[in-house]
Amino acid sequence: MTDGSHSIEIVLKGERLILLLEKAIFFPERRILVLADLHFGKASHFRKHGIYVPPFQELAILDNLCEEYKPDHLIFLGDLFHSVANESVTMFREWAMERPFRKTLVQGNHDILPCQLYQSMDLDCISEFNVGELLLLHDRDETRSEFTIYGHVHPAVTILGKGRQGINLPAFILNPDSLLMPAFGQFTGNFVVSRNGNNVFYALTSQKIFVLR
Repeated sequence: MTDGSHSIEIVLKGERLILLLEKAIFFPERRILVLADLHFGKASHFRKHGIYVPPFQELAILDNLCEEYKPDHLIFLGDLFHSVANESVTMFREWAMERPFRKTLVQGNHDILPCQLYQSMDLDCISEFNVGELLLLHDRDETRSEFTIYGHVHPAVTILGKGRQGINLPAFILNPDSLLMPAFGQFTGNFVVSRNGNNVFYALTSQKIFVLR
């Protein structure tokens, strides 16, 4: 494990990417900001069942990212909302309509709202997007040969401490032919991915990114 920082720069297929502590990717030359699995509105689901979680936390983080990096294009790799329409849809629409940059949704399995509703939020709805030689999808398609950036899995890695006690941290996972993104949503849960020697983990704490090989 290497010492951490707030962001890490990598190059994939000639494209420079910055992996951000906030679980997003920024392409500085193209001014593209990418995030996956926001699941906006899941906090409302918890509150309906008597579990209090802070509302609209993801939108505040996203807004700060947009203020800092000033993207020309914002891309969501699927699962923007947590399936059903609720007050989060109205809140996001108001936010989106005040932002002049391009916004694209690469649709995922939770993106089941009518397409007209997404369009009313100034969102282009598509099944895939290319950045140079990189293919951006919600979930990995094993039939595709392109280097793929995707989400869906909500990956995490286990870090072991003294006494074999461990903690699961969200992570970017770099494989020879893909980059798996952590879920941007704060209440999505994680799936622990094993280290196999062929992948590089960029594990995220609340303050730093650590590289694990």
